[in-house]
Amino acid sequence: PFNMAENLNETHKDQVVAFMRFAKYQRAQCMKTVRAAIQDTKDPRLIDDTYTLDEVEDIISAITEGVIAEIETELINSAHTNVLLLQQVFSQAEKWHLNLDTDLSELENRELLDSVRDFEDSELSGNKVDKPTLEKKKLAPLNDGGPAQLLNLEIQRLEAENSDLKQRLKTVERQATDVLEERSQLRSEVETLKNAEPKVVVEDNSQEIQQLSEAVEAVRMEMLTEKELAEKSQKDLEEDLTNTKHRYLEVQHQLSLAEKELEKKFSETGAYKNFKKMLSSKNDTIKELRKKLSAYEPEEDEE
Repeated sequence: PFNMAENLNETHKDQVVAFMRFAKYQRAQCMKTVRAAIQDTKDPRLIDDTYTLDEVEDIISAITEGVIAEIETELINSAHTNVLLLQQVFSQAEKWHLNLDTDLSELENRELLDSVRDFEDSELSGNKVDKPTLEKKKLAPLNDGGPAQLLNLEIQRLEAENSDLKQRLKTVERQATDVLEERSQLRSEVETLKNAEPKVVVEDNSQEIQQLSEAVEAVRMEMLTEKELAEKSQKDLEEDLTNTKHRYLEVQHQLSLAEKELEKKFSETGAYKNFKKMLSSKNDTIKELRKKLSAYEPEEDEE
């Protein structure tokens, strides 16, 4: 049979109890609405002491239509509420890269429905149900699958991606350094050409001067273009590296939360509780033996 305490941890159990409390409140509100609808239909019609068959059938038909309309509205709202609840659960699962499955046939399982009813009565009405015999189960290995394994795989993928980005950044930095060195060398050559003393020549060298000016301008434009490309590449890589670091820190935080959850689950197991109880018993035994030993030591000193 269905056992909420066995199948769910304390956090999820509290969530289920909260949803049951919400559903119970919604049912009470629905009943109030139905009663109000019946009363609103009955009060203006039940005035005379005697009614014909047609009048009675008309009154019953009006009450029936009002009740059906209210119940249909509440059932639609209940279905939509369940859809929103499933959407929240599925959204949380997708953040962990999990795909959840639902078995709709279990929703009509009368035994399970009766177990849920008993659990609701015990939690919301104060009537405790008998605890069924629990089958002893061993702890499942923590690294065989589930969120922890998915998280480790995601961390490994991010670390590999981070390593690739570092290599790309080193390559771009080396290329940028080479470009800067070439630019510095070209600038030095340009300055040398500008500061060079003009030679006294007899022939007309205006064409050579024009060619030299064009060459200097072409070099300057090439240097500016290479500088812009280098700065843009370096900026893009820095942004990629920053985003990757943020993602890595976020994954580390999620792993820490998952480890705490696993430690909490382990501390709630029967094996851990039995071990803690056994350790406490041994400590009590050691304390008792120390008391007895201290009681014999003064007698030995007097002898």
